[in-house]
Formats: sequence, C-alpha cells, structure tokens
Amino acid sequence: MPTTSLTFEEITSAICRHWRDELPELIATAYPGVQLGTDRLAEWFELSVEQWTVLPRRDGDPDQATLELMVRCLARPDVATGRIWQLAEYARGLFAEVDVPIVDHSVSEAAVIGWVRFDAGVLRDVTRSERDRNRPPLRHVEWTWQGTVKSG
Repeated sequence: MPTTSLTFEEITSAICRHWRDELPELIATAYPGVQLGTDRLAEWFELSVEQWTVLPRRDGDPDQATLELMVRCLARPDVATGRIWQLAEYARGLFAEVDVPIVDHSVSEAAVIGWVRFDAGVLRDVTRSERDRNRPPLRHVEWTWQGTVKSG
C-alpha cells in the first residue's frame, strides 16, 4: 500500500469516526475490515475505502493522496420504500463536499494532522431486479466519493 506521512489506518479511522459521530440515527454499520451479521437487520450501511493513491509532490510540499470512499445503503424489501432514500440522504449529508479532519488522538482531540476533502459524490441504485429463490432482493443504493487527503 502506498505511504504518506499519514497512514491508511489514520485516514480510515478518521472517516469512520466522522461517520459514527455525525450519523443522525443509530443504524448498524459495517466498517472497513469488520463483518456485520445482517440476518436480523432491516437496514444497514457498509463503508469501504476502495482505492488509495499517493500523488507525486515536490520537496517541502505537504503529502497528498486520493481515495475512493463507498457507502452502501441497504434495506430489506419489507422496509418502507422511501427509507432507502432517507438512508442515502444521511450518507450524502455526512460526506458530500465535506472536509473530515484527521486527528492524532495520542496528542489531543485538537491535534489535526491532516484532512480528507470529499467531492459531491455519485449515487447509484444497484438494487437487483432478479429474485433469489429463497428471498426477495435487498434495496441497495451506493454513494461513491472521491477524496483528497492532505497532511498538515
């Protein structure tokens, strides 16, 4: 994995902490690298960092990287139809054109060591139209944001 003065773990942790702290409702979320038992859930989110690229820089310039953040919003068919769009709106409100601080918590809660700046994002409805023989399809929409990471 490419490296900058900010680690992938620090950046991912900042994104997950932002999500956890700012989400307006307590809704189950599968975070990167964590499995979530969904058999009994009516709705949930899945967060993942899909791409990670360190950008070239000149000496003395701050480190920069880009990443792609994906947030999947999932709901069972028995959940009200409009609910999947409400979940998508929650996600949009947390990341669309937002700066997420990367904090070094070993120093203090105010020790900002970098930022992730997200673009407006792209929303896709990826609900499958075909049905599994054993269960109806999940409602599934996903947001994708391009983020630019800057240290310092």
